Amino acid sequence: MALLGCQWLGPDPQSQLDVQQTSGHEVHLVLDACHVLKLARNALAELKIMRDGEGKSIKWEHICRTLSSSGADAIEFLMNYGIPGFEDASGTVSFIRMVDRLFDFLNSRSRFSKGYKQPVSLNSLPFWAEVVETSINYLKQLRAPAGTLMMYHPRKAFILGFILSS
Repeated sequence: MALLGCQWLGPDPQSQLDVQQTSGHEVHLVLDACHVLKLARNALAELKIMRDGEGKSIKWEHICRTLSSSGADAIEFLMNYGIPGFEDASGTVSFIRMVDRLFDFLNSRSRFSKGYKQPVSLNSLPFWAEVVETSINYLKQLRAPAGTLMMYHPRKAFILGFILSS
């Protein structure tokens, strides 16, 4: 990415590639949403825990293999009913919902879909602009167990993938 002029490192990653002078067109990097989702899952599996901007824990043991809205609903149900092991799962639920929304945004195809699965259009642009901005700010605040911002951690690929593609 860097060889093509993509400014993907630092506090404000940019998706535009430096090819406009030769092509006459703006070209942006868009990563495959399915692979970015796998990168998020693999990073959390390796780290076992991350922290969001509010210091809430995002735990692998709560997520295991599901990063979907229904998975977040199930974890939230267990937390709300005081099931042992899920007392502090609110950070995990927030993380899953944010990743699921971004995945739906990047993977939307049908013009008939509603809610977070609706495609980007002139009518839905204000909705998506707010979702993307909120999600990017959330991602930029994620921290590894030692306190390092995930944007600068060796497992930063999923963060950058979501930010650059959004």
